[in-house]
Amino acid sequence: ASMSKTVTALAVGKAICDGKLNLSTTAESLVSSLRGTDLGKSSLRDILLMSSGSAETATQHTHGITYEETRQHLWNKESSVKNLVSSPRISTSKSGSPTNDYKSTDPYLAALMVQQATATPFTQWLGEHIFKPADVSDTYVLDVDRQGNFLATGGVRLSMNDWIRLALYIQE
Repeated sequence: ASMSKTVTALAVGKAICDGKLNLSTTAESLVSSLRGTDLGKSSLRDILLMSSGSAETATQHTHGITYEETRQHLWNKESSVKNLVSSPRISTSKSGSPTNDYKSTDPYLAALMVQQATATPFTQWLGEHIFKPADVSDTYVLDVDRQGNFLATGGVRLSMNDWIRLALYIQE
């Protein structure tokens, strides 16, 4: 599942190289539901470093979203990844300086930012700008919520041959 976070970061890097956004771009400049929130003030650099300060969990340095919360936000017809990252508990910063805190919401947000900056569904962006140049050729699966937003924390499934193709593409 965490390879999906790496693939997400690779696609974000491609968007930066293509001039679609930059490391200082703030979340609130692209995701309107985050305007005026602590998380909205985070830069793409902070988000990629999982240093957004997002209050996903106040007590752990791991994935703090419960199964019930995840199910509510990602599998409910009326909710989405956007609702998840915009929820008050998530969009409020922890006290103190942002530090690395391994979590799911920052990769979700990075994918949403690319989607907004490119006006392209993130799954399409991945296909066109990462998988096609890497010659990923077997059938692959990219998981999305009911609104079509990419599930950046575990949503990439490739064949072993295509993982190898992707690794060679990155190496080159």
